[in-house]
Amino acid sequence: MCVGSLFEYLMPNLWMRAYPNTLLHASGRAAINFHANMEFLKDQPWGISEAAFGARDPNGLFQYEGFGAPGLALRRYTMQRWIISSYSTFLCLGIETQAALKNLYRMKDRNWVGRYGFYESAEIDLNGQAGSAADRITRCWMAHHQGMILLAISNLLTSSAMHQRFHAVPMIAATERLLHEKMPAEVPVEETFAMPNLDLAPTAPVELAPDSLVS
Repeated sequence: MCVGSLFEYLMPNLWMRAYPNTLLHASGRAAINFHANMEFLKDQPWGISEAAFGARDPNGLFQYEGFGAPGLALRRYTMQRWIISSYSTFLCLGIETQAALKNLYRMKDRNWVGRYGFYESAEIDLNGQAGSAADRITRCWMAHHQGMILLAISNLLTSSAMHQRFHAVPMIAATERLLHEKMPAEVPVEETFAMPNLDLAPTAPVELAPDSLVS
C-alpha cells in the first residue's frame, strides 16, 4: 500500500536515471515539494518514510513502521505522530539538491547527528515545545538506510557512478527507453464512480372528492 513516503517515490532513483522532463523525474520532484511544503511542518525538518521510531517493544527494541504524507497516500489517513527520517532527505539529493542540503543542515543544527552519522529518525512534537529540545530522537542506525545514504552521496559526488554501472548492464540498457516516458500534455479525467441520478419526478397531486373536504 502506498502511504505517500519519499522512499516509495525516490528509492529506485538510486540505481535508475531520472531524466529531466520525464514522468519519473516529475513525480519525484512533486513528491519532494509536497513533503517540503506541508503546512504542519513549516520551519521544521521534513522528509517522511518508513523508519524505526521511539516506541519500544518488551525487549527494548525500537519499533518500525511505514510513515508518509497523507496527501500523497492512496488511502487517506490521519498522522498520529510526525516521524522525520534523515535518509529520506538523502534520497532527494539527485533531484532537489539545494533543498535537500538545506534540510540536512536544519537537522544537524537540531543535533540529529551522532558518532556514525545522522540518526535513524526523530519525532517532532508539533503541539508542544518547538526546537531540538522537544525532538524525540531515535538514536540508532539501520544498515539498510545507511546504505541508501551512502549510495545517494556517492551518486552526487561521482557524477552518478552507480547509474552508469547499472545502465551498463545489457538487460537494463535494452529497456532504458521506458525511463524516457514524458509527462502527458493533458491528463484525461475519467469519472469512474458516477453518482446516481436522485432527482425523482414529483408525484401527481391527489384531488379529493368534494364530499371529503372538511369545512
